[in-house]
Amino acid sequence: MLEQLKLNLPECEYIDLRTHNIYLGDFYSDCVKYYKKHSHITQTVNIKTHNPKLSPEAQVSNIYTGYTYDCDSRDAISKIFEIDKQPNQVGEIPGEADYVYYNNDILEDYPVIASTITSIETATNLKFGRIKLRCVGPQHVETIHTDYGDVRFHLPIVTNDDVFFVSGNTTFHMRDTQKLYMLDTNTPHTIVNASGSLYRLHLICTPQCDYTFTNDKIMSATAQYISYAAEALSNLTPHDALLNKNVYNRARATLLKLKKS
Repeated sequence: MLEQLKLNLPECEYIDLRTHNIYLGDFYSDCVKYYKKHSHITQTVNIKTHNPKLSPEAQVSNIYTGYTYDCDSRDAISKIFEIDKQPNQVGEIPGEADYVYYNNDILEDYPVIASTITSIETATNLKFGRIKLRCVGPQHVETIHTDYGDVRFHLPIVTNDDVFFVSGNTTFHMRDTQKLYMLDTNTPHTIVNASGSLYRLHLICTPQCDYTFTNDKIMSATAQYISYAAEALSNLTPHDALLNKNVYNRARATLLKLKKS
């Protein structure tokens, strides 16, 4: 039954790169090599930067932009832990249009990555801002979330039949490594890698002018997460509070700290 489910899953909307005669063989292997080179620094490896003068570590590190507001109060419990790791005033975060430079070591050691992405942009009439390699390990499920902007483009580099996505009421797959998939990021979604041992790696591209970050937007979303987390904590059932006691105690302490800051 499970095999039938996997075979019958639909794809999300895509652009078939086969029709554009883009050679991807060396590109795939270089993407894997580049991810493995920097995976000790970050799980999400940036390929482009807004400032070529940054250190190699800073260029690949993903700037945190996870404050997109989602009124799922239970998710807000986990979000406040992420918020607590960030400075209270983040200043101006570079927008997607600022990511115009390929990382220095991409240009020096992995030029195929940059030239292939340029070929994809030219063939599809797209212009990407931030581009990153995102790895999802075996037996891993992301939290349900929304992202900034309207769409992100996914190109599978390494995947398997046990990887699938859930967005809204739809379950679908992105299994074809020759297709550039278009994921609606406004709808709450998640990814599941149900494989027992295999990793999944996607190249994820955001349209260049998709979104501009401001401190006000982030602080506003942060305040909403804090409000919903506080409401969730106030409505706990006794057995929920008992089972998740350590998490909820930590959440209360984090809320108190954030409210004082």
